[in-house]
Amino acid sequence: MAILFAGHYKALDALSKTIMVVLVIATVSAVIVAASKGSVAPADFEAPSPWAIASIGFLVVMMGWMPAPIEISCLTSLWLKSQRKEQNVTAKSALFDFNVGYIGTALLAIVFLALGALVLNGNGTELKTSGIGFSHQLVGMYASTIGEWSRDLIAVIAFFCIFGSTITVIDGYSRAFSRSQFTYSEKRA
Repeated sequence: MAILFAGHYKALDALSKTIMVVLVIATVSAVIVAASKGSVAPADFEAPSPWAIASIGFLVVMMGWMPAPIEISCLTSLWLKSQRKEQNVTAKSALFDFNVGYIGTALLAIVFLALGALVLNGNGTELKTSGIGFSHQLVGMYASTIGEWSRDLIAVIAFFCIFGSTITVIDGYSRAFSRSQFTYSEKRA
């Protein structure tokens, strides 16, 4: 947070990208290891249909959030405007950064889905509904797949990803709210 408050967008950007690269490597590694072990589902397991009435609402909501919510483009634009104060941001570099993040998020979502299908689907484990419970399950999923040695590493990476997302949301929505109030005040004057 000190990095962000001091206005060092380049340092925060580099830190965020480093954390994401480590998460991607760990996730892809976990999927490869899980795929080599095979599915944990018993041979007679029949997966529930995603087309059940109860599932359709969930699918529709998720389509609006995958790979990222639609307002991410506004938050990215406001972030880039502030970032321009510290470094040269061209339209080409901004579009490249956005596309890499958006496409990367979509691909990572597919990899997470594969990991869940390989490790959780059909093993009888009920997903926790609390944030802390689910976090423990997520870290446990990595540890059971990659190896127990990875538990602490994945926990730290997951914390930084969640913490980074929190900073992004707080910063982004604050900028959006501030900008909307500024625009509204300009129009009234």
